[in-house]
Amino acid sequence: MLQLGTVIIGILVTFGGSTLLTKRAERRDTNYILEMVRGELEHNLGRIKFIKERLEYELAGTQAMKPYIESPESMPLDSLQKYINVIQGVRDVQVMTNSFDVMKSSSQIQSIRNKKLLRDLFVMYESLTEFQSRIDEYNSPKTKAIKEEFRLMSRETLDALYFDEDRERTVFVEMLKLPSMYHFIVLIANGNFAHLIQDANDIAAEIQKVIELIDKEVEQ
Repeated sequence: MLQLGTVIIGILVTFGGSTLLTKRAERRDTNYILEMVRGELEHNLGRIKFIKERLEYELAGTQAMKPYIESPESMPLDSLQKYINVIQGVRDVQVMTNSFDVMKSSSQIQSIRNKKLLRDLFVMYESLTEFQSRIDEYNSPKTKAIKEEFRLMSRETLDALYFDEDRERTVFVEMLKLPSMYHFIVLIANGNFAHLIQDANDIAAEIQKVIELIDKEVEQ
């Protein structure tokens, strides 16, 4: 009986130790995925902050341009040089979701103890996707204008964009001749998309809260 009892105790200890090691391995894998998602959120947070700064710049720029929209050649050169990038190039959010997609499809998602964190992550990535769509809508008239610019401008005008000493004014005057760019500047200057700046602030704050929840989950 003593030998049998010793064997049973040995089996229980082995089984208990194996279970503990399995749980530790699962916890390590869960933390690894959460840390991947955290890094991805840090990237997305940086992009949101960049887009917010860009929106503020473009709002200020279009408001400075609006008084000269009928006679763009009369806009002061210093203001023109400061805001010329408003009508050149398009910036998008470039939201990353790869790590979150891995987490959603992994078994480790069941091991996340803080269910509020899990819910907030799903809500956060949905908000990021929606914000990216709103930025795409914001960029649409400018994208159309840039495409129209290169389709309609003469070879001489296009050459001037690169070789003219007064390149900024040449670009500005030619771009403002396009109805789509005219429309973009008036639309933004009138504050039609000003709410996107507050949206960016709100999303940035929510991302920071989720990052803090991840840190607490990993530390436990």
